[in-house]
Amino acid sequence: MRGVFLCALIVAVAAQPGVLWSQSEGTAIYSDVGISRSGYVVAATWLNEPEVAEIFDIATGNKTVKSIGDVNPFDEAQFDIAISELSTVVVASRIIPGNFTSALYKWNAADSNPNPDWSVWLDKTYVTGLDVSSDGTIIGVASYANMSYYQPPTYQVLFLDGRSGQEHVQYRFTGQVGEQGADISLSDDGSYAAVLTAQGSKLALTVIHLPSAQNHTKATDFEIDHAYGQAFAMSGDAVYVAAGQAGTFVVWKRNDGAAQLQYDVLFQYNMPANTYYVETNAIDFAAAEDVVAVGWINIEVPAGQNRVTAFQLPSNRPILDWTAPAGTGQYQNIVTGVRVSESGQYVAVTSWGNADPNPGTQQLQVFNLSNSASPVYSLFTPGSMFAVAITETASLGVVAVAGGKHVHANVMGNGGDLFVAQAVKPKASADPKILNVQQIASINAAHVGWTAGINRKVAALTVGEAKALMGTRIRTEHAQPSPVFNLSAIPDSFDARTTWPACIGPIRDQAQCGSCWA
Repeated sequence: MRGVFLCALIVAVAAQPGVLWSQSEGTAIYSDVGISRSGYVVAATWLNEPEVAEIFDIATGNKTVKSIGDVNPFDEAQFDIAISELSTVVVASRIIPGNFTSALYKWNAADSNPNPDWSVWLDKTYVTGLDVSSDGTIIGVASYANMSYYQPPTYQVLFLDGRSGQEHVQYRFTGQVGEQGADISLSDDGSYAAVLTAQGSKLALTVIHLPSAQNHTKATDFEIDHAYGQAFAMSGDAVYVAAGQAGTFVVWKRNDGAAQLQYDVLFQYNMPANTYYVETNAIDFAAAEDVVAVGWINIEVPAGQNRVTAFQLPSNRPILDWTAPAGTGQYQNIVTGVRVSESGQYVAVTSWGNADPNPGTQQLQVFNLSNSASPVYSLFTPGSMFAVAITETASLGVVAVAGGKHVHANVMGNGGDLFVAQAVKPKASADPKILNVQQIASINAAHVGWTAGINRKVAALTVGEAKALMGTRIRTEHAQPSPVFNLSAIPDSFDARTTWPACIGPIRDQAQCGSCWA
């Protein structure tokens, strides 16, 4: 039956400069995409029957179709997908319309088996947000719980084991549940989760620390009854959280000096009243640098006009403020996604685009933040792009992914397109990057008792640059004899966390002054 409903074509193309390969679906629309540094692209399809998850080799476009057991034709279920940055863990969520049920699925991108490794059905639940830690061990789920026709639902956040699907922790929130849903964003290691929900007439920010079970909730100044949806993200190290609603963009910073988990406003950025509004899915952080980017749409321009801004944190210094030419037609140029590369140097943006290939209104654009006067790469597609992802690889350079509809969003018709483009070619260097993604994946696959991941300090450095951080200079001209200690007084066990709780804090960055970078 799959052959009847799915009409797909993969093309390795040179028709568009920089396009590595593209994928077309005859009946589906690509609603969500992701990319990993382990060499895979993932995409979720929508409006085709049955709905499926697709996994591709980033270099060749070779595809594996993953089944979700969709047996209900034409249900148009919401279907989201994510892939862990450093492993091969792929997760997806799907709402089953009509019976208040959602399902979660997990696959291995490197496995050709079309069936999920595990699936979890959530009764009386609508999943509204999904994220996965960089190593794939923790899956975060935001949802409406206790769904029924007779009582209002509550917010629910689940933390699942990525290997087994078993539930780690469950949190529930009360509040006014509205159409904006609840969104979730995990830190790289999965130990922090930020959730955006509602609290009365305002949006509320909640941050949960999984190991300590501490949580911190505060209301924002965002009115939830505005016509435009909110965007939201947490930085990979959980230091920053950003959210936008209408013309307001706010960044919070974790207060590590507070007795309990606490986030305080770092800065707030306001657009002129009734002009540019933040778009859904249009906020993202870099993985290795303190960079945040946000996409806007000018609602005063009938055809839509995109704007992209980026800031260096914690100084709040603007490093990108680019405004696209106005589109033509009716609401044709709306931002649909913004993603920042791992190093914080590149920003990828997708949009509905323009019906005609006017300069500056392409559906995929990539910016270099070190030279952001104009995009370094642009791609005009036949239709509208709804989702974007970006990564940096040693062999392919900067790779951007865009997925969406084959015809413009304002035009009736099915069919979807997926483009994987080389936005910036790799730099030839005899000094390789210190981060070896394949080695990290190999360590985690062996289950050696600890989890390898990104060291944020050195992720963007070469081996030569990282060597400058190693070792220490010992001066001996003022050396003194070492004291003698009585070893009989050493206890059988000792835990500094309980003995000296006031002295325990986050690891400090001492740069070249005695730091040890694992």
